[in-house]
Amino acid sequence: MSARGGADGGPQRSLPVIQAPGRTNVLPLAALHLRQGWHPAPVHGWTLPLWYGGLYDEQLAARRGAAIFDRSHLGRFFVTGADAAAVLGRVLATDPSRVPPLAVRRAAVCREDGAVLDLPAIGHLDAGRWLVVAGPRAQVGLRALVEAAARAGEDVAVRDRLGESVLLSVQGPEAAERLEQVVGERLPRAVPAGEAHELLLGGYRGLVARASDFGEDGYWFLLSGEVGEHLWEGCVAAGIVPAGLAAHDALRLEAGALEAPHETPHPATPEAAGVGTLVDLDGVDGSPREFAGASALRAAGPP
Repeated sequence: MSARGGADGGPQRSLPVIQAPGRTNVLPLAALHLRQGWHPAPVHGWTLPLWYGGLYDEQLAARRGAAIFDRSHLGRFFVTGADAAAVLGRVLATDPSRVPPLAVRRAAVCREDGAVLDLPAIGHLDAGRWLVVAGPRAQVGLRALVEAAARAGEDVAVRDRLGESVLLSVQGPEAAERLEQVVGERLPRAVPAGEAHELLLGGYRGLVARASDFGEDGYWFLLSGEVGEHLWEGCVAAGIVPAGLAAHDALRLEAGALEAPHETPHPATPEAAGVGTLVDLDGVDGSPREFAGASALRAAGPP
């Protein structure tokens, strides 16, 4: 993503995501993590930081202060156009029409047999503009499903950002307070809980969502690699503790935040996995919705 390029359009500079037989992908900020003493491991097809200073200290920081996580291994793409919501509605078991503008929501995607395929996050940025953050095993597959759901003549575009951005997460009860030292006093307050906004960070455009990963206050930042590196270093200087995947997984499991397919193994349906509230079998007008797995879920009846 070019430093001054838009979050979902315009010329982009591809970041060095490496994918070769027998090798894992490399995070755009891997050199930064190396300098900060990460303990890496191959997970989800990427070389990811498991921890830095220690698992317990990182969990404690996220529960009592603030911690920063690199979530750039998650798939992410924009879906834009007048028919974007309709196309997403054919893939998501969650009805996009129920997501108001600026809102960020958890969603569900099912297989044809009704089993859970993924539990992504979706953001309704503006009329005809959506962000989808896929789970760790659906980095590319979910985007392909959305592309395949588009019909000839529909006004929709899918723009992948997996290799052209970083996704950073700052979580903890002191997240807003400490971020003020990094991005100024106005920015954390400008994003209400559960919303996503496109803002300028030091003159560069990025997307900021106020989203909790595991029950604490938190923010997601979707940025170019250059801006993301500056943000990470500023956060560490402000006392926000670098934390790895091990702490993130432990914290989200404490809060009951599941990831597919690890905690929702086939043939578990959303209801069986405890996320049945994410499924909308009917539209807002009461008519039956058609999406992957809808027929199987209807045939299964009440749990």
